[in-house]
Amino acid sequence: QIGARVVVVDMGVAADIAGRRNVNPYYVRKEHFDRHFLTRYFGGSDGGNLYRGVDPQSGVGTGDLSYRGTSAASYAQVYEKRTNKDENDYTDIIELTRILNETPAEEYVQAVEAALDADEWVRYFAAELVLSNQDGQIATSAGEDYRLYRRFSDGRWVILPLDTNEVMYTNPAPYFFRMTSAAVLRFLRHPAFMTRYFGAIREQLDGPFTLQAMTPCIDAVRPWFDDAPFDYMVETFIPESQRLFRARLVPDRLTIEVSAGSRTLVGAGAAWRFFRGDEEPPAAWAER
Repeated sequence: QIGARVVVVDMGVAADIAGRRNVNPYYVRKEHFDRHFLTRYFGGSDGGNLYRGVDPQSGVGTGDLSYRGTSAASYAQVYEKRTNKDENDYTDIIELTRILNETPAEEYVQAVEAALDADEWVRYFAAELVLSNQDGQIATSAGEDYRLYRRFSDGRWVILPLDTNEVMYTNPAPYFFRMTSAAVLRFLRHPAFMTRYFGAIREQLDGPFTLQAMTPCIDAVRPWFDDAPFDYMVETFIPESQRLFRARLVPDRLTIEVSAGSRTLVGAGAAWRFFRGDEEPPAAWAER
């Protein structure tokens, strides 16, 4: 997943400005999301528009990817432009939100595939889910604390993580569709993208989120953050998340042994019956 570099810095201080001693001298130094970051990550494709979704808390809404009409002023309030500011052009973010919200169902998949990097988007939402990020942001309950970049090379949008300081400390394995943005829910619940979303969740569980992969990463930062719940993460959060997520995901393989002859598993024209589990079925499934 695309993200900024983060390092721990020892400031070498013996006391703070109030004269208090035994202060923690360690601070997190995070790479700034700007043109330098875009150049490092995207190389020759760093000339596109970079936005940050915000909640100005002034009653005008948030950057939740909803369609706000054609007035640039409506978007400037909730999407901070971080590159190409002098152009003061918001037509690309206006078009993105129009596609996500206003595109007719029969044209939706083709339009979305052309507008954004769908595989990168599902990986972003899968990672935020598996880590159980509790911050109010686009992957949870608010249209803020994320960034959008329109790649200069192909004109497609990628979504970038921002605040990740509220992860892995509570609520293992949250609801798959916990986000409140209508545009995001339409995207992730669509059959064409939902299978990729679930696949991205499984890739996280089988790869970077295994206990074997996470434990060395956690151990590497233990010396600098004494008050972080690292033992809980290793002993409870990761194993419990693995158990709950895998119990909810549909198995990717079904094996049936037949001793002799042939068997009909599902006959032509057979009716399907839905048995409710612990979550509501996606709306797109209910319509079929």
